[in-house]
Amino acid sequence: MAQTGTRPHRYGLHERPAPLAALGLSAQGALLNVPAIVLFPLITVQIAGGSPALADWLVFISLVVTGVTMVLQTIRTGIVGSGFHLSACPSPVAIPFCALALVEGGPKMLAALVFIAGLFGLGVALRLSALRRVFNPTVTGTISILLAITIISVLLEKVDDVPAGGVNAAGLLCGAITLVSTLAFLLRNPGFWRVWGPLFGLTLGCAAAAGFGILDWQVLRHALWVGVPLDGWGGAGYDFGGAFWTLAPAFLFISALTVVQTNSLSYIAHRVSRPGNRAVDFRAVQGGVVGNSLGNILAGLAGSIPMIATPRGSMFVQQTGCASRDVGVLIGIIFVALAFFPKAWALLLIIPVPVMAAHLLVVLAPMFVEGMRAIVQAKPDYSKSLVVGISLVIGIAFQYQLIDLPINQLWESTLQKAITSGGISVILLTLALEATGPRRRRLNLSLSVDELPTINRFVEEFSARNRWNERTTGRLQAVAEETLLVLTQREVSDRQLRLRITAASSGRGAELEFITGPSDSENLEDQFALLGEPPPELEGMLSVGDTPMRVLRHLATSVNHRQYHETEVITVQVAVESER
Repeated sequence: MAQTGTRPHRYGLHERPAPLAALGLSAQGALLNVPAIVLFPLITVQIAGGSPALADWLVFISLVVTGVTMVLQTIRTGIVGSGFHLSACPSPVAIPFCALALVEGGPKMLAALVFIAGLFGLGVALRLSALRRVFNPTVTGTISILLAITIISVLLEKVDDVPAGGVNAAGLLCGAITLVSTLAFLLRNPGFWRVWGPLFGLTLGCAAAAGFGILDWQVLRHALWVGVPLDGWGGAGYDFGGAFWTLAPAFLFISALTVVQTNSLSYIAHRVSRPGNRAVDFRAVQGGVVGNSLGNILAGLAGSIPMIATPRGSMFVQQTGCASRDVGVLIGIIFVALAFFPKAWALLLIIPVPVMAAHLLVVLAPMFVEGMRAIVQAKPDYSKSLVVGISLVIGIAFQYQLIDLPINQLWESTLQKAITSGGISVILLTLALEATGPRRRRLNLSLSVDELPTINRFVEEFSARNRWNERTTGRLQAVAEETLLVLTQREVSDRQLRLRITAASSGRGAELEFITGPSDSENLEDQFALLGEPPPELEGMLSVGDTPMRVLRHLATSVNHRQYHETEVITVQVAVESER
């Protein structure tokens, strides 16, 4: 059924803040993302022993690609983009593999690997509906929690980091000042402080750091004022040498992980950006994955490291109450502009690590809640609850190095992140649960009311195989009939659509799944919400065409409607009774 969202935002998706507020909000959004966008390419080049010119080029391209991707994600054109604040940054998981690619084959081999990985991700994104049983709310919620665990663990390790010569306790004190002041601004949550409080808290933390003398001005002094670092560009072309085929599986693995994380974060972005009883539009979720994959293709064309979606966009919306698309576009423009002004993005790097860590702790905390909410609202049965619990335990165990595997150090460093090890676990366990579950019976036919007799025979045989009584058989046939009527009433093109029906028994009863082509109709879950509690002005105005939905709502235990760009899936749960 429809998801219950969070409280209304100060600025909704289609609202435009005042110019000063928009500028301040977009600056905050950029501030959350720029350090990672800049630092991850620098770390990659340092590990590979590359030149400063190459590092400057990778940072430049990362800022440009991130900005373009942010704009594409926000405006949502066709199948590209989520329509929400879905930020991206260079993938931290890819850092060791990208460094190895630079050592083995240079920038051209790195570009080839990232480009191929981007194409692979795009191919998966375009057929995302085929993975719907893997990317269910239970999995996406678990991955969101694992992502929060991964980032917060890293942040907590940095709260006492200070430059050489600084007071040992200075970092911890500055982080505490940032944390306490930001919470003081946010906990009462009036509108003004919700928007500006985090920025004030960060400013107070930086002021404290200046007092302790732990601001590092060296990076700012050495940065150029303006320019494009073309000296680091290796030129056009790709290198498909022997090392390419050795590293390709690792980059395809990173691409698959990117799709999983982007899918989960697109789902969360939808929830936090559209408060209220609205169903998740999986076309937007799919568009988010497509948009991120296109960003990776752009990164491959320019020779940068791969991009991955981050929770910072959703964090920003929850933190400030601003879901405005105008602000999202402005954040992307700021990224692109910063790329041409190295002195500007270098200014952000002087912020001490403990101050930034404390700032991110505050804005990341709601990710736990959103992940848990997605799981709870999915109402998982015992098996799925076990999958969630085991995956979280595995992720935490690897994150805190409680498990030591005798494997290659490169892969060990990758698996020692909760999002990787726990994410792989929840997906593999979900696939195992699906593979060992009840056998699904399938029926393929045309989407037409003339096929109703065939559907009734199919349902009758399915019910008989499971030894359910006649009342259950009648209920299943009625559900199938009403769902068929709902599907045939939709707004579709003139072409004849096909319909696939799958039926399976489950712990909750019977599950009927109806799969057909896409339409422009409203989500069924939203229509059910309207039928259940229509606004006063619509009382008595509901049409006769709503009758199938009313009957379906009465007969079914639950109805889930997923709309993708290439298909639509309606899943109906029905209570059953066995023969006596």
